[in-house]
Amino acid sequence: TVYVTDACSVTGVGPAPTPRPSITKRPTVQPTPYCSSERDFDFAYALDGGLTLHWTLEEDRVRAALVTEGGWAAIGWGSDGLMNGAECVIGEPNQLPQKYVLRGYKREDVETVSSQTLEDASTDVEEDGTVVYAFTKLLQEPGEKAVTSPFVWAHGSGSLGYHGSRAGALELNLETCEAS
Repeated sequence: TVYVTDACSVTGVGPAPTPRPSITKRPTVQPTPYCSSERDFDFAYALDGGLTLHWTLEEDRVRAALVTEGGWAAIGWGSDGLMNGAECVIGEPNQLPQKYVLRGYKREDVETVSSQTLEDASTDVEEDGTVVYAFTKLLQEPGEKAVTSPFVWAHGSGSLGYHGSRAGALELNLETCEAS
């Protein structure tokens, strides 16, 4: 068994220690790419087993969908891969996706952007319970951060709340689907 801590790696025997949440380091959940969308998009990227980002670049905007097994889902940018400071789109059950700024790590730190300029925003629940939060977002808007890598993502059950281990960050080229 290999244990990984903030300082070093240690090899030993026994149960894995409970991971400590980090509010200063980038998430370490590794995404699984497949880059071919079975939906009406050019690309798809499985961020984890419960959330996939689908997208198509259209000149000065990105048409996208967050597809999840249920609950809420978010994709963000503009914060060097950290949650704090990111601008994002969040979809919640029974609501249209909206733009937000993350000012911290608590629910009350999630601020709605005053200028809601998403186009074609929709929330659809499919027969199997899959939730699709779709939207079109300008890549650059006055007074906002450009939609560019690195990206942060998260999802959870029910309405917006703590995501636990269902979060991550990644470098993702929206033109080619290359990721790291």
